[in-house]
Amino acid sequence: MRFLPKRFVFPLYLICVVTIGVEFFTQFLIEKNDQYYIYPPYYKFMQKSNPEFTPGVYTDAHFRANELGIRSESYQGQDNVILILGGSTAIDVMLDQELTWAYQLQRLLTKESKWVSTWVGNLGNSARASENHVDYMEKIFPYMPKPDFILVLLGANDMQLALKSSYGEGELNDHNLLNYNVHPDNDFISNFGIYRFYRQMHQWYLRDKYAFIGNGAGFKQWRDCRQSAPAHTHVDKLPDLSEMQQVMWHSLESMEYLSRQYKAKIIFITQPTLYNTSVGDAEKSVLMAGGVGPNQVWCKDKKYYSIGALAKAMIEFNNITRRFCKTKGLDCIDLAKKLPPKLDNYYDEMHYSELGALKVATVIAQEMSKMK
Repeated sequence: MRFLPKRFVFPLYLICVVTIGVEFFTQFLIEKNDQYYIYPPYYKFMQKSNPEFTPGVYTDAHFRANELGIRSESYQGQDNVILILGGSTAIDVMLDQELTWAYQLQRLLTKESKWVSTWVGNLGNSARASENHVDYMEKIFPYMPKPDFILVLLGANDMQLALKSSYGEGELNDHNLLNYNVHPDNDFISNFGIYRFYRQMHQWYLRDKYAFIGNGAGFKQWRDCRQSAPAHTHVDKLPDLSEMQQVMWHSLESMEYLSRQYKAKIIFITQPTLYNTSVGDAEKSVLMAGGVGPNQVWCKDKKYYSIGALAKAMIEFNNITRRFCKTKGLDCIDLAKKLPPKLDNYYDEMHYSELGALKVATVIAQEMSKMK
């Protein structure tokens, strides 16, 4: 028995040495941060284009985040600042940086004398809904150049949340963690490099877990799954949408309130899609989403909402935006009515092709020119 304590001395000593060594290493590996970033500053990557996977996209997609951690060029003190909020249809991750509608909006506006000094900051991030946009206005806007205009393109992700399509039970907290790639280290536990390393690994795990369509091949696989589901199995009846509709309305109210605090003009934009009962076979052939339940089960269950049900749901959520703008006397760009549901504008049901992104930028630029 007298030797028993000695048996534990060396293992405990070894654990302490290893822990201290790992802590020392991770302190330098994962630096502390003082604010939120949607993407790490100066983060960049490139995706090869493949029109078979994403029709209408022919150029390799170069993605560049600036010093503010958003997909935009560096701010150079321009007079007019426009900040964009939205999900994947705002960030245009499958399009080259200079072909995104946000970048092209800046290019089109700066051709006019009254907009010649204009900077567009794109705070879009995939799978973000209206509540996430409020969070960005509270946590990210204070670090941004003061906005003169705020553009909010929304509706599709709120609709998917209401349908519980793409999002599974218990996954919303995971998605909320993914609002930011970089979090501020302002609590006690963040002082430890081991914790910051764990948090980074956890975020990478979540991004891999939900990044099924992180490349073009994922789009094709999802598309093949939907296209192989017999039409007679499609679900026509929608679930109760009222709870998420109320959430979206309250989020719109919060965004409008915050825009007044920033003394900025807020402009809401409706979400155009191919969800329309009048579309032809060519448009139907690129549909890939709208499955019942989380996206991990779509290819296994082959259970999808019908295009009629999805069209009705999308109208419901776009109508919330329209009614809110009318009630509050705000400007609303009804992009859903201005971008035709034609295949050449999209590479799936809602994400824009290169031509579609140009059309979106042109519509918004024309509407904004009337407002200033």
